[in-house]
Amino acid sequence: MLSNGWWIVKEAAQKYFSNGYIWLLFLIALVWIMVKKSKNKASIFLAIYCVIYAIVVLNPISAVVLTKLGLDLVYWRVFWLMPVGILVCYFFVTIVASVKNRWVKNIIIILECVLLAICGGWIYTKDNFEIAQSPYKIPQYVLEVEALIPDGSTIMGDDYVVIWIRTLNATINMPYGRQMIWNGGSEEQMELHSLLNQEILDVKVLSQKALQYNCDYVVIDKTKQLSDKWENYGMTLEGETPYYYIYRVGQNRVYITQYGDDSGSQGQFYTITSAKGELIIIDGGNPGNADQVRRVIAENGNHVNTWILTHPHPDHIGAFNLIWQQPEDIQIDSVYAIDLNYDNYKALAQPWDDFSQFELFNQLMQNEERLHYVHTGDEWELAGLKIQVLNAYDSLVTDQYTTDLANDGSMMFKVTNNEESMLFCADVGVSMSDEIMTHYADELSSDYIQMGHHGNGGLSSEFYQKVHPKVAFFDAPEWLMHPEDDSHGWTTPQNSELMESMGAEVYYYATAPNQIELK
Repeated sequence: MLSNGWWIVKEAAQKYFSNGYIWLLFLIALVWIMVKKSKNKASIFLAIYCVIYAIVVLNPISAVVLTKLGLDLVYWRVFWLMPVGILVCYFFVTIVASVKNRWVKNIIIILECVLLAICGGWIYTKDNFEIAQSPYKIPQYVLEVEALIPDGSTIMGDDYVVIWIRTLNATINMPYGRQMIWNGGSEEQMELHSLLNQEILDVKVLSQKALQYNCDYVVIDKTKQLSDKWENYGMTLEGETPYYYIYRVGQNRVYITQYGDDSGSQGQFYTITSAKGELIIIDGGNPGNADQVRRVIAENGNHVNTWILTHPHPDHIGAFNLIWQQPEDIQIDSVYAIDLNYDNYKALAQPWDDFSQFELFNQLMQNEERLHYVHTGDEWELAGLKIQVLNAYDSLVTDQYTTDLANDGSMMFKVTNNEESMLFCADVGVSMSDEIMTHYADELSSDYIQMGHHGNGGLSSEFYQKVHPKVAFFDAPEWLMHPEDDSHGWTTPQNSELMESMGAEVYYYATAPNQIELK
């Protein structure tokens, strides 16, 4: 600590004294005053002030403390409070005043001026001054960047841009300013600052940050290496200067991906990802699919913003239960599920109902604040998307139309972005088709659809006609999509033909993962 403090003091002293020997004249003048002017109170006060000030300010401990307070760039300026010039001039004037001969006085004055010139340092040097590049006295590269940025915009850029650009245009906003660079800021600001000043820029992460901070432009040094192309993340080149590219930040692009089920069975596992880095999971599939779900989550930073569970059958919540029990490095912010009445469900249990995963889910979710139950008609926003629930278990409604409470009471919801939408039908079946159309007939039309009950059985043809999508997702493996015979009565082939007759493209597990951009 002391060695570092002495280095700070030395650097500041050299900067203040300009590597000259004026400090030696100052010490001589100080000693002379204390000896020759010991009876002059004003002189003694000035001398004592200088001694105390030197002890406090030139102390390496003080230098370290001031540096830790973020004052390292201005520490040398505290030297200005030491009256070096005053004492040296007072010393020289007193000497001249003590001489009676006029010629001798003139000679002494000349010698003192020469001595000052020799002991001092040159101030007007290239190290201290440079010719201003513009009348604003701001670097030319900043002027060139600012000319391409509209007033009121929010930008991200490296230190050279951040330090200067608001001096020129105060309407430009940034996630942080030069005070953060010099004195530090929040953890999020420090992380962003580090990312922007790497030799190799992580384009994917910086694109997400630009959206998170609602930036309009990203200003990039042309000499930086890039991990990817900015255009791959919705950025467009707005302009360039000799030193910088200016990219326009795109909209928050959203992707929906359908995955197969590693168990080999039917299941349901979708992700909704945004350019901001947000991750929404829908169901997750069977317990045997948990490893695939973990891999996908890891690829998205091990952070799930929202996990939607449509209903408690094993092929929908099995993987979730395993991951919730042993999350390892995975962080899950919130869970949305239907409020299925256990007693009613048990009383009307169907041959295909397996209660083990539902019972485990209820056990895991006891007193869990992150769990939110949804109901028909609920609306909320996730990742900038509108979520509208068209069906969710309600004992006053569902129990009147069906005895298949888990499937027909599963969560059907519509996800809407700026231009397009996708309807997730979960395992809702034909029994609920008319009820849903009665209330939401005008809102069913969607660009994409996840077929009810994996495309096997599911909703009525009239319902699908109302949706009339351009892409239909069947959560079905090959054996269910194209059965060898009709002995099981599976209707996936007929539903596939129905969707194709409407002009829809059909996706299923054979080509998974299947991804679309929801515009």
